[in-house]
Amino acid sequence: MSTEKPSDQKIEELQSEITKLRKERDAAEHAKSEYMQNVAHQLAAPINAIKLNIDALKRPRIPLKTAQGLLNSIYCQGTILAHLVKNFSLMSDLEANHNLESFREEPEHVDLCLLCVSFVKDFQPIADAKKLKIEVLENEFERHRRPRVWAIKNLLSQVVYNLLENATKYSDRESDITIGLEVNDTFYSVRFTSSGAPISPDEARTIFNRGVRGAAAKARHPAGTGFGLYIARRIMEIHNGTLTVATNRHISAFKMNCRKG
Repeated sequence: MSTEKPSDQKIEELQSEITKLRKERDAAEHAKSEYMQNVAHQLAAPINAIKLNIDALKRPRIPLKTAQGLLNSIYCQGTILAHLVKNFSLMSDLEANHNLESFREEPEHVDLCLLCVSFVKDFQPIADAKKLKIEVLENEFERHRRPRVWAIKNLLSQVVYNLLENATKYSDRESDITIGLEVNDTFYSVRFTSSGAPISPDEARTIFNRGVRGAAAKARHPAGTGFGLYIARRIMEIHNGTLTVATNRHISAFKMNCRKG
């Protein structure tokens, strides 16, 4: 039986490895704590808005038009909350190399124009608060006979939600957000254009990676997970499409490139 003692060099190597593992553990715990705080912050915003609107509805003799506006805001905030929760639940599914057949939901023909119009209505209360104008350029869709793509509607909806959520959050007050369509031999490209937090060329190359947020975005809204664009990109990849961005100073144009056929 060997009784050879480990050398001083071996002990130092082991101690160094232990120190490295401890640092990695501490970094992971810090990242987890920061992530949970950001999740809580993002969920709290629509929940608090819903609560305030419900409190307002309790006031006596509230005018019918005011009540309808409050109920519409509650509905819209509820929709936003549902999509936030869906973002978090999708994370584990999208980490794997899935294809469309891996999901329980069946693909269907999705009207791109109708999908965008429905989400613009959901985001209208947020747009009104910042005096934003959100417009779907329906003539661009009509010009190409309102194209439909083969997709899982709930997943494609999440892409539209994530892009619009970013556009409304980071746009300058009293600016415009437009949603249009470009077509080539391969893709129907839904284009989301807004003016606000700038994205540098270097940031544009990594903006769709998990956990990445631009410097200007962090400055405007410190709390954030950096998962929205990553999730949108993965959903497009699952549908054999792509997600791209073109920037020019404060103008950003995100394109949701849906493969034809």
